Amino acid sequence: SHADAEREAAELKAALRRAEGLQRLSDENARKCSEQLNREREVLARLAAENLLFVKKLEQAESERDRAEAVRVELQTRWRAQTEEWFVKATDELQKQLLVDWGAAGSLQAELASAQEAHASVSAELSRVKLAGQEREESLQADALRAEAESVELKSRLSSAQEAVGAAQAEVHQRVQAEAMAQAQTKVLQTQLEELRSSEGAVRTACEEAAERELQRRRQELVEQQATAQLRAELSKAQEEAKVARAVAEAVRGEAVAEHAALLEAQAKLGILTEQLTTLTSEKQVLVHQLTAIVG
Repeated sequence: SHADAEREAAELKAALRRAEGLQRLSDENARKCSEQLNREREVLARLAAENLLFVKKLEQAESERDRAEAVRVELQTRWRAQTEEWFVKATDELQKQLLVDWGAAGSLQAELASAQEAHASVSAELSRVKLAGQEREESLQADALRAEAESVELKSRLSSAQEAVGAAQAEVHQRVQAEAMAQAQTKVLQTQLEELRSSEGAVRTACEEAAERELQRRRQELVEQQATAQLRAELSKAQEEAKVARAVAEAVRGEAVAEHAALLEAQAKLGILTEQLTTLTSEKQVLVHQLTAIVG
């Protein structure tokens, strides 16, 4: 009947509104996934920058350690060269002086004393230089130990950062897969919705054509049989009902363009509408027989 058709149309509208709500929820979830993905990409970029900074610091520490070691070796080599050169020079000068003053014992004693004093001075200077070299070497060793400790710490932080990056990348991969699955499900729902719209359009067309044929047949019967005023009133009522049915169908068709989900429920409703359409057709046939009997 007309009331059942309106009720089913209202139920179909409600189902389509629920479908639209589900579509909006799906779009919102997709938007949130996209925002989360962007935030995680920013985190990954920041972690990559920190990792690069750690690597630079590690390289700088290793360079400082190598430079300190080179300075230590250079100082040690320079100290040895200076002491050896001084001893060679002092030996040559002493030998020359001894040869010049070989016959002068007093002068030789004086030169020997001077040489001993110079040797003592050189020994003191040598001790001072040696002590300074040892202190410098100890300082360089301490710097090397600190650099090595900083290197170990940087390596540990780098390892932790790499683990964090790996975990973040795994989570991003999972979210990307979830987003891809959601998009695939959305495409499937859209395909099913298009199929539902096509089936629904065919059913509406069939209903409208059946109603139009019934209306034309009633008009022909009333014209041919010169029906009474009551039959003309029923015909007018049927025309109004057909107009209402067309308006409802047009409104449902216009609203169905913006709907995107709840396909299974809508298909079930469509099956129920098809059954009710069959029942309505049977009722119309009974009504036609009754009208034929009344006219006859």
